[in-house]
Amino acid sequence: MGVMLKNPVRWHGGRDCPCDRRSGELGLVWASDPSVISGYAKQARENPGLLGIYSAMGARSGDFSHHVADVIVDMTKQADWIRKKDIKRFDDKIKSYEVKNDKTKKITRPFKDFPGITSPEIEKYLYTPGKGGARKAIADVMEKASFRNAGFPDLSVVRTVVSDPDMRYRVNDPSAMLAPTGGRIVRFDAEPMTPIGGEGNIPRFHKTYRQAISGEDLGALEMPVPRSLIFPEFFARRRAEGTKMSSDRRSAEISNVLQRITPEIATDVEVYPDMYRRGLLGEGIL
Repeated sequence: MGVMLKNPVRWHGGRDCPCDRRSGELGLVWASDPSVISGYAKQARENPGLLGIYSAMGARSGDFSHHVADVIVDMTKQADWIRKKDIKRFDDKIKSYEVKNDKTKKITRPFKDFPGITSPEIEKYLYTPGKGGARKAIADVMEKASFRNAGFPDLSVVRTVVSDPDMRYRVNDPSAMLAPTGGRIVRFDAEPMTPIGGEGNIPRFHKTYRQAISGEDLGALEMPVPRSLIFPEFFARRRAEGTKMSSDRRSAEISNVLQRITPEIATDVEVYPDMYRRGLLGEGIL
């Protein structure tokens, strides 16, 4: 959008996190919140040789990361054309932003202490442990037309710019059955290291996340395949339980989905690229 960032944004990656130079030097293959990494480590100990298979999330999944947050904070601070009353209106929206707990259904306003989008303390605030939701909230609010029309950064442009070119046009179906899967495959160590040292403005390995897990980077599939092709049991189980397809995406992306790779699945993955190129898939991939 013609704005030169004052603070360069490091692409730690999602899909390419394992091949980041810093991750490679430390032998780390994935980074996330401690609650997630602890689940990976437990499964790796119980299942020696456990693979981690990357599967693309929705277009707004990057809002949680530093990639989107750092860009919109930098751009907003430089946008001297935005009126002070609109800056205050935005700050007030964040302070009153409501979050609903999926389990308890309780609604809270966790960002009442928001210092302001142009505050000198904003960078420190956004990378205080547990403030990932605040990063997501500023993107969620700023994408509203009233703020875009007031001169705030255009979130559709920011999300595109910080995404890997190969991932900008990923399938975004509600069920996530077609979500591109296999763009990175890792093998977790049987006794993995799980160092803490990420999250913050001077991270050891990843600015967004506090913890990582060790393993081996195995590369990627020649062509990513639909999520349903590698994890068929997950989708079959949900259909048997009568759950709505529209809730599959959220369930898959907040769960540790386990699937034994059978010869049948391996064969399906192997022939998929050729069938795709020849236009022979139709609806059979579902």
